[in-house]
Amino acid sequence: MIKRITSMKIRTKLTFLILITGIISYSLFQFLWYNRWTAYGLINSSFHFAPPYGNEYLFDELLKEAVKYDIPKSEEAPLLYAKLALRENGLPDYVDAMNEFN
Repeated sequence: MIKRITSMKIRTKLTFLILITGIISYSLFQFLWYNRWTAYGLINSSFHFAPPYGNEYLFDELLKEAVKYDIPKSEEAPLLYAKLALRENGLPDYVDAMNEFN
């Protein structure tokens, strides 16, 4: 068997090497994918990762925080800035409105 491998050309050896490493990599990925929760449990006991699905109270916290923020004028009246820009002397009014917004 060794004599047969040594008699192969280098490109044939490289092709077999790439093929074998691809099969091993795919098999390892499939094994870890099917056992991901077991692996997560083992690793999490040492490293204390965040929960895999994030914080379960995230949306409750977002709703509480959303009340504290104002809606910009551009969302309340989307055509307001366009109307300012189309008026006579509209560009300075538009720039002033954008400065106020920002």
